[in-house]
Amino acid sequence: MPQARLLFLFAIFFFPIPVFANTSISSPTYDVNAVEPGGLYFATDKPGRVVRAPLLAADIMMTITGPIARTRVTQRFENKSDAWVEGIYTYPLPKGSVIDVLKMQVGERIIEGEIQEKAQAKRTFEVARDSGRRASLVIQRRPNIFSTRLANIGPGEVISVTIEYQDPYRAPRQYIPAPISDGGASAL
Repeated sequence: MPQARLLFLFAIFFFPIPVFANTSISSPTYDVNAVEPGGLYFATDKPGRVVRAPLLAADIMMTITGPIARTRVTQRFENKSDAWVEGIYTYPLPKGSVIDVLKMQVGERIIEGEIQEKAQAKRTFEVARDSGRRASLVIQRRPNIFSTRLANIGPGEVISVTIEYQDPYRAPRQYIPAPISDGGASAL
């Protein structure tokens, strides 16, 4: 495969779900391009504006094996509105890290990642979204900030997002003071 930028594509192709305009979310809105990483935001009926989804729980686990740190982050959110919404999940990754798992659960549905080339991933996402299926698409916003779009989140549904990534472990430099005697040979 050529060295093209790859994207994770997450799609479910079962049970089409109708998409309704989101008019019932009345929380403060934010510019979609200025949201803080590490959260889920729901699109509003105002172009370019999103609202923050309520965070229900978060869990982080890191395993260090030799020079590699493997991290798993799981966050749970809820669509408390009575509208079908599109979600935008943003997350930072450490410099030099590689994401290898993105798993989302929306209600009873599980969406797992599939790597596709950028243009194909976008087309597959749009087809799934436009036909009312649940789908998700990951894009890189800045060098270490990624964003995942998740289509067709139903009213009252709980969304669980799990990402796993690997990166080089950089141990903090520590110096342990040790009293060393030169046998009194040096003068203070």
